[in-house]
Amino acid sequence: MNKTQKEKEKIPFKLLSDIGNSLVTCNYSLVYSDSDKRWNTTELAEDITNLIDEIIEGERHLSQIEVNSENWVHDLGIELIAKINKADDMPDSYYISQLANELSDLLIARSNASEKSVKDTVIDVTELIFKIKDFLNVTQLAKKQHYKKVKKVIVFAETPIEFDSIASHQKKYQALRDQIKDNLRNGVEYWYYTSKDFPIRRIQSFLRTEPDRIDLLERIKVVKINPQHFKTFYTLHYHPHSDSPNEIYMSALLKDRDDLLIQISDPSHFQRIVDRIDNIIPAADKKIKDIKDKSNEDGIEVIHINI
Repeated sequence: MNKTQKEKEKIPFKLLSDIGNSLVTCNYSLVYSDSDKRWNTTELAEDITNLIDEIIEGERHLSQIEVNSENWVHDLGIELIAKINKADDMPDSYYISQLANELSDLLIARSNASEKSVKDTVIDVTELIFKIKDFLNVTQLAKKQHYKKVKKVIVFAETPIEFDSIASHQKKYQALRDQIKDNLRNGVEYWYYTSKDFPIRRIQSFLRTEPDRIDLLERIKVVKINPQHFKTFYTLHYHPHSDSPNEIYMSALLKDRDDLLIQISDPSHFQRIVDRIDNIIPAADKKIKDIKDKSNEDGIEVIHINI
């Protein structure tokens, strides 16, 4: 490479280092000095020395994180979410900084736990952010399902999360359960496509103490179908003044039903889900009469389909 090329070229060095538990990208360039037309070797040596020191410190930090880090990642994530949830009415920069302070450790530990490189893990997280249109935890689902935003909800799940046996005992499900009651009082219709083994008494118990229980039960329909239909679970939201679903969320089933709901953005997949659910009852109508049976179980209309 001749001198002219050297004068024009900048050689970038990018270092991903952990300083004070923060994710920092340090950019270094070797630049030609205009003052004396020579490489400024003193500054270059200082930059390289600093790079080496930071690399050594970064490697030391990496070695302190156990290779089997799955529980560590989970615990750190739970702790971080709890901390953010407790901080109300803070500026946006506060919430961003809380994640930034832990992001380096989270990425490194996630990389170790999944046996991927840090590079691949960073790509995974980036794709999650820009490829997925929206995803919700249980608390966020309650906000999304407010009666001002929906007129009808279809839940396609063997056991709907709001009626899971653990839901009535854990605080994180309470917002969703309260919102469903409020929605029913404001005329929102709920259709539950469940496994034929799903106990209706869980819905009855859910509303047992409500003074307007009979009115609320009339807005709930249950369609019981065979378990082979449930490859995964879906939640469909119908907006006011809409006769077709506007949003569909697919459940990522996690431990203890601490599920995430991922919004379906692909139009063809969206339509396949709608068609599949819409065709269950008509398909039963075309079969012999005893395949479909309708009953009323303590105020809840239940349709039994054996296909």
